[in-house]
Amino acid sequence: MSYLLKLLHVRRNEVPRLGLASALFFLVQVDDGIVKSVASAVFNVRAGVENLPLMYTWIAVVFSLSMVLLSWLTAKVARQRLLFAMMGGVALVFAVNFGALSMESSGQLELGATYYSFLFVSSELGRS
Repeated sequence: MSYLLKLLHVRRNEVPRLGLASALFFLVQVDDGIVKSVASAVFNVRAGVENLPLMYTWIAVVFSLSMVLLSWLTAKVARQRLLFAMMGGVALVFAVNFGALSMESSGQLELGATYYSFLFVSSELGRS
């Protein structure tokens, strides 16, 4: 064990923190794979494969605009405040998606192909 610690330049008191970080990154990657495959499957079933080019165009546009907004905000807002605001925004988008999908599954709401494009794009943006 000490050989591995010496090789990685890690102190013994940093091992628990390294273990937690490794577990966190592993779970994020597992979540990345699951969310992307489920979102793609739902989109393909509900909106149709013929709408994929439009959806990927929307992803490019939304990601470009969000990166411009993020770069502008990093110069104007304190980092911790920006981080918590971004986490709140992602949570809000996920809550809206959850509510809409729950209402659709109970028959209270009919979602069209346009909403599934929003669902896919927002899940892509939220997980990155």
